[in-house]
Amino acid sequence: MKKNILKKSAFVLIFILCSIKGFSALPPFYQSSKEIKHILKDERLHEKLGSGQMILNIIKSQTGWIIITPKYHLNVDVKYIPSQKVGPVGFDFYFHDPISRDLNE
Repeated sequence: MKKNILKKSAFVLIFILCSIKGFSALPPFYQSSKEIKHILKDERLHEKLGSGQMILNIIKSQTGWIIITPKYHLNVDVKYIPSQKVGPVGFDFYFHDPISRDLNE
């Protein structure tokens, strides 16, 4: 009888712990908005594009984000940082060199 209760208790405990880990990542909308906010605040974005550029569009890519201005495309790769703790997924960015949108250059 005790073994049955212990097995059931262990199963419930494992189920709860797995469920908590599953909820550690943010839903896609909040994760993407968090990434975009951090990119826009990152000093490297300003270093790559300068303050004279207006952002026309931000598009999700396979590796991160593409920032589009009147003169440039800027690829920003997102590197997700695995964590053993419960909570939002951490990330870091790699800013590529801007690519000119002017076909005459």
